[in-house]
Amino acid sequence: MAVIVVEKDIDRQLTIISVTGETTAEEITRTIVAHNSHEVTKLILWDLTKAMIQSLTGNQVRDLAQTTQQFIERREGGKTAIVVPSDLGFGLARMYDIVQENTQVQVSHMTFRGKELALQWLLE
Repeated sequence: MAVIVVEKDIDRQLTIISVTGETTAEEITRTIVAHNSHEVTKLILWDLTKAMIQSLTGNQVRDLAQTTQQFIERREGGKTAIVVPSDLGFGLARMYDIVQENTQVQVSHMTFRGKELALQWLLE
């Protein structure tokens, strides 16, 4: 079971979701739903640098992307950055990005290997 910490900076419209340990699609889904049931920010950073996500499948990543699409209208014009250092994680995150690019709502998605570059992109 992963430890998932959600930090919100309402002034900057930024939410940072940090995941530590082995995580499942169900845990990520619960976090997505919980985050979107409260005050939503335009900018979201998923920090998976300390997460173990090797158990996630391509189908689960597609399902996660579809789950977020239920809430995406609330973030029109926003950005989502995913930070994941491993090659496997990077590939899964890019798959998520591609699914999101096919939506009608304009929210930019980008995958990074380091948190600093992700924050720069989000806040520019």
